[in-house]
Amino acid sequence: MHVKLGTISSATKHAHLLSPSCEVEYGLERINHEVSNWMKHANNRWGQPTKIPFIAIRGFDSIVWSRLYSHETFQNPEDKIQACALLSAALVAANVRGLVVGHTPQTVGANCTCDGRVWRIDVGMSSGVLHALPEVLEITDTKVRVLRMAEEFLQEDDTVKGWYNSLDQQQVI
Repeated sequence: MHVKLGTISSATKHAHLLSPSCEVEYGLERINHEVSNWMKHANNRWGQPTKIPFIAIRGFDSIVWSRLYSHETFQNPEDKIQACALLSAALVAANVRGLVVGHTPQTVGANCTCDGRVWRIDVGMSSGVLHALPEVLEITDTKVRVLRMAEEFLQEDDTVKGWYNSLDQQQVI
């Protein structure tokens, strides 16, 4: 779902802001509302089941399924330049300064690209994925940083006893 946190746009539950016109003109809040209702199996105002929100899930490049900003590495420099240019236009259109994406596990842990304007936060904690330690993205007025759990803070049953701050800091632009 999409949540606007100050000037950072959090696109969680797989969502990626793609088009600087289509999704923004349709309305990110409207998309969020429609997808939420559909996922909850809610009825519309006529008591009928909510229809599949086509704009959100129309294909592999839709706002729900795209991995455009989630690649840890791009196949070539031109792909990164194009993705970052599209991101810049989408951020301007949505009047936000950054984007947070998930649902594509990052083998290197939470990280950013496009000069810190998109943060990729799926670390693959599930034992069926990467069995990675939890990480948290902390966003303040002036900085974004990743909080990573230190191995020495794990108990034998893998419960968290403490956190440490990583050195991954970016100025909020």
